[in-house]
Amino acid sequence: MRVLPSLLLGLCLAAPVALPGAARAEETAWPTDNVRLRARPGETARIVARAEKDEELAIVATWGRWVKVRRGERVGWVPRTHLDIRDVEQKPRKRSRRSGFSGKAHADALEVTIAIEKVRGFDDPVAKTAMVLDLKRGDQATVIGRGHEGWILVERAGVVGWIPSSAVEDGAGDFVGDPRRTEAERIAARAAGPDSPGSPDGDEGEEGAADVLVLTGDVIESPERSGPMPRVAAAFVASVGGQTFAMRQTGAGEALATASGPASLISASARVRVTKQLWVGGDTDAGMGTASLVYANADETSQPMATRDMAVDAHACVGWGQTWQVQARAGYHYASLSIESERGESMLVGEQLGGPTVGVGGAMPVGKKIRVALGLDVMPAGALRPTELAEGSMYATSVRAAWAHSTLTYPLPARIVFALAYRGGMTSAQLTDGAPAPSTASRTDQSHTLTAGLGLRW
Repeated sequence: MRVLPSLLLGLCLAAPVALPGAARAEETAWPTDNVRLRARPGETARIVARAEKDEELAIVATWGRWVKVRRGERVGWVPRTHLDIRDVEQKPRKRSRRSGFSGKAHADALEVTIAIEKVRGFDDPVAKTAMVLDLKRGDQATVIGRGHEGWILVERAGVVGWIPSSAVEDGAGDFVGDPRRTEAERIAARAAGPDSPGSPDGDEGEEGAADVLVLTGDVIESPERSGPMPRVAAAFVASVGGQTFAMRQTGAGEALATASGPASLISASARVRVTKQLWVGGDTDAGMGTASLVYANADETSQPMATRDMAVDAHACVGWGQTWQVQARAGYHYASLSIESERGESMLVGEQLGGPTVGVGGAMPVGKKIRVALGLDVMPAGALRPTELAEGSMYATSVRAAWAHSTLTYPLPARIVFALAYRGGMTSAQLTDGAPAPSTASRTDQSHTLTAGLGLRW
């Protein structure tokens, strides 16, 4: 009598167990074109390998519209639409449509309707480097992901793109559903942990894998966290252009020096988003230039003299906002000027300027791709030191300075950005010769620099 239960128990132990999201051992895929294998599901995730068209790849796991494949020793994620998936011993089979995150049948996916006259879909919700969808009122689309604040990833007729969530409505009349997971799925994911089957970083144990899904550079809210994860961003820009500056001294030794010439500027910045609105970061600008300077006083006008100048500004910033931003900043300014001259006037011996700065800034979009950043920095008290201090020369006792700057950026493909920047400055100094009966003067400097160049952003 005990034979039947024992037999049933043996059959159950011998039966293969199907894990959610795991691929069958015999399943293989062939790219329909040259493809990139990415570290995680997401159009802008880091590229870990490349595969050529019709190259045989082994399927490791699936996650919605993404397939994890193995190419040699490399493992990465590829969109299902870029693969021809078939069993080794079978003819190619047509895949069934799936929703983006649950992996369930298409009938369970979140279908939305375009609720405005016209909306465009982009490859990236932040950069918007390419338009991939052009939808009109009444068009149907399938939601397959949500990433940047206020944007959703949709699919229509096999084309995937990011559109504003405010442009659609679901069956209830408003877009209120989370297209990633249902409440039951979120509870199950928390209980199973990040290494559970079906997670995008499942049983492969990749180094540095996170328990959140990264899409287009934004870290989506984790099921185990109450708020958004920090987002790290950085940029580097090199540009060239021209500059002009003038130094005017009034009082004792009244004179005027003017100069113009080429200039170059290197800028680097980085920031970390602490909350949806709050972020902290830092930036550094280093500028260099040469010019031809002409000095004039009441008696004469000199021949042109060659100059070289350099300026470095470093700031720590705290900002608020996403598309529209404001920021407060504090930093330090250092500049030097050298002049090829044998004359002893205090304006012509070369000098160094330095001091702490404070400032405010902001950024705003202009149109669909252009972005403009503005700022004002003030040095309330600085030091101006001449390179040489001959007897009787005048030197500064107090220095104040201010700089206004603006930058226009335009995104280009491959994370390249075009930047057009203007910087204007004004410095005011009180001079004396230090004699028992001192001679005094006031000096005011003005500068203008315009540069254009290219950079990279991450």
